[in-house]
Amino acid sequence: MNDLLVDGSAPWARVLHPIARTIRAAGHELWLSGGATRELIAGRGREAVRDLDLTGTAPAGRFAELARQTLEEDGETYELRTPVSPDSLVCTVLDTDLSTPLIEYRGLGLGGFGVPATGTDLVADSRQRDFTVNSILYDFERHLVIDAGERGLLHLSAPARALVPGDRSTDPLIRTALALRAVKFLVRWEADGPVDTRELRAWTAEFPHDLADQVRERGDHTWAQVQALHNECLGDVPADRQTTAASTLGPAVEHLLKTLLGSTVRTADQR
Repeated sequence: MNDLLVDGSAPWARVLHPIARTIRAAGHELWLSGGATRELIAGRGREAVRDLDLTGTAPAGRFAELARQTLEEDGETYELRTPVSPDSLVCTVLDTDLSTPLIEYRGLGLGGFGVPATGTDLVADSRQRDFTVNSILYDFERHLVIDAGERGLLHLSAPARALVPGDRSTDPLIRTALALRAVKFLVRWEADGPVDTRELRAWTAEFPHDLADQVRERGDHTWAQVQALHNECLGDVPADRQTTAASTLGPAVEHLLKTLLGSTVRTADQR
């Protein structure tokens, strides 16, 4: 796994380690998280990694400040930008074209609030992750794999990989986001063999049939965010494959996907 992080040909190689040194010098911890850790542990290879997700003890604003400081001191990378999303508290380090994300950082997640919050420990953070397989962290300074929730490695390495929700919120927007990501993984993993979705299906069975309508009631801006996430997760997947995968998670998720696909078609027709 560490070979990926020192690979000089990787687009993030020139920014990751200088930023990491600055973050740690300021007294904060930093870990590789999310898709890169998951895919590499699963043995999918570095070609499956498009960018790096990081988490740590620094708040997003502090991370952005220290990252910007590092990049401004480096003559080759001074053009990179480090915006922070107020909706998610994610800090994204963009390449010089300002469209390609190299690093996405979010502090250790803290739930129970009506707004995004960070500032917790590793165990509590693991419970805020969308799926247990995304709760595994990698300490690339000490070369340690950390499974604070004690279920991520098991669900990733079982004979049939298990897609188990970590955050079981009742909030319609969070449920919608997790459902879209779940369908993405089902489509992505279908060629690799069976996926154990028993716990996931038991949870999605609780979703109300009008889940999509509940989200749309929050306004056009919120619905546009959901459409953007749908496009990000499944934009290159044929509609029939989306709805087939969604149908395995129950009528509410299937109806959600059909609603999104229908609104996408109408939006395209209106242009």
